[in-house]
Amino acid sequence: MIKDRAGKKITIHDVAREAEVSISTVSHVLNGTAKISEATRQRVIDIVQRFNYVPNGYGLKVRDKGSKVLGVMVADIKNEFYARCVQSIMNTALQENYTTMICEMAFNYKKECMGVDALLDKGVDGIIFIGGSMDGNIIRKANKSVPVMLCDRKITGVSLPSVTTDNVSIMRSLISLLKDWGYMKIGLLSETLEMDNLKDRCLGFKAGMEENGLKQYKEFMLFHPDLKLDKATAANCFLREYLERHGTRKLPEVFVTTSDLIAAGAISALREYGIRVPNDIGITGFDDISLAENLDPPLTTVAQNMEEMGVYCFRNILSLINGTAIGVPHSVIDAQIVIRKSVIDRRLPVWSKMKRSC
Repeated sequence: MIKDRAGKKITIHDVAREAEVSISTVSHVLNGTAKISEATRQRVIDIVQRFNYVPNGYGLKVRDKGSKVLGVMVADIKNEFYARCVQSIMNTALQENYTTMICEMAFNYKKECMGVDALLDKGVDGIIFIGGSMDGNIIRKANKSVPVMLCDRKITGVSLPSVTTDNVSIMRSLISLLKDWGYMKIGLLSETLEMDNLKDRCLGFKAGMEENGLKQYKEFMLFHPDLKLDKATAANCFLREYLERHGTRKLPEVFVTTSDLIAAGAISALREYGIRVPNDIGITGFDDISLAENLDPPLTTVAQNMEEMGVYCFRNILSLINGTAIGVPHSVIDAQIVIRKSVIDRRLPVWSKMKRSC
């Protein structure tokens, strides 16, 4: 039931939800642009009158052809991975004469709710969700009104269109590479596993360790919720606190991280304690943002194809908007390992010389 919402303006989304119809149906009733059953039409009109709903420009303009506006909900626009995905979506959308409206979630439930309401009120044809928590209630709510697409995000138990990286497979490959290079004590430094993509990376990490006969050290599996936002700063603080508590000797031979920004913060913290990368410990990242190759040392990382993910996102949601999709479209994008200088082949004689020179 629609409430007064503490004086907040009633939206077309509220009317559609109360009438149990789509936003486009509400718009057709208001505009008289499609044949709607008398019962449905009257139900919508009754709700509009009861709550004094005044349609905005978008509410009056939604037609059979759609608004040609696409909504994008992004977890953290400051994160280059997300920003490049958004840029790719915008560039691809422009080729089809679509404009894009962007809202940032910042891993905040209230912000996500407000963003979705705002996009639906503006009459977007569909919404792409990039990153974010595993809570699927908001997405399911949006999907009742418009097509939705998930990017770098899945919701367990719910079949929704998605574009993801093969996180499990690439993590297994990374562990195999590190084992081949002589790393036996491998640690994981990550955000808490609130998102399915991170869960998959952790699953791939554990599978790779098991497949390669490597012991999994619980004390080297480090997770912290603050690493979701301001990853580099939070990782620096977290690892400095760890080193303060445990000393510099209780470290793995290499830390696998779930983000280049986390890796950057970790390298900085280790340097403050006189621990050199890769001489004393190796570090790997994930994403391959522009920062990765400019770190000291340049970061070995997993490269996600952000541009391709954005293209697939738009193409898939466009097929849903146009009604041409076959089934529920899912795209899995391959990633690749980019080898730089933050890990070293420990089997080579040069590595033992590096250790002796420390």
